[in-house]
Formats: sequence, structure tokens, C-alpha cells
Amino acid sequence: DQKLARRLQAPRQARKGLSQAEQYLQQENQKLFYDTLFKTLQHYFASKFHLTTGIGSFQALESLIVSRKLNSGISEKLKRIFEECEHVRYASWPSDPAEMKANYELTQEIIDFFERNWK
Repeated sequence: DQKLARRLQAPRQARKGLSQAEQYLQQENQKLFYDTLFKTLQHYFASKFHLTTGIGSFQALESLIVSRKLNSGISEKLKRIFEECEHVRYASWPSDPAEMKANYELTQEIIDFFERNWK
């Protein structure tokens, strides 16, 4: 079953993407860091929910989150990380290393939340 295989593959792909993002974080390369975070989330959710890889924004995931009535602020966190990625990637929004680290941890938290709460 392709759907099951993709769902099982999602956390492994996310760890790989987060590892790459961590390298860019250490190098303080904010453009590549946020690009990698965005693509990691994009691929994670595409695999987790068996969607096309091109999901481009929070709005594409919002209906899934609302339908499952997931709370605990995960929706706001997810929206925040997507917006932050877009600002840095497209508007050259400045980001300091502390903020990059906080966004890295937030991305880890989001992925962990979905792994624990979405079966």
C-alpha cells in the first residue's frame, strides 16, 4: 500500500531534512536554513497525509487540522513557521541565530506533535 509506505517514510525524511537544516543553522546560512525547513515540512506533510509534494502553504493543511480538531496551539505554530519561512525566503527578512534556533526547535515540535497525535 503506497499510502502506508509514504506515511511510514515521513518521519525518516523529516529527520533527514532537519539534520540538513541543523548544518545550515550552524553555518548561520539563513536562506538555505529556511528553504530546508520549508521543504522538510512540505515533504513531511505530503508523505504523512498522502498529498502532492507541492503543498505550498499553511492553508493547504489547515482544513486537515481543523477536521481532526487538533488543538494545543499547533495550528498557530504551524502557521507561524510557514510564514517565517516565506518571509526569509522571498522577502529577505533578517533572522538572527537565536531566532533560527527557535524556529528549528518549533519545527521539531510540530513534527513530533503530528507523529504522536495523528495515527
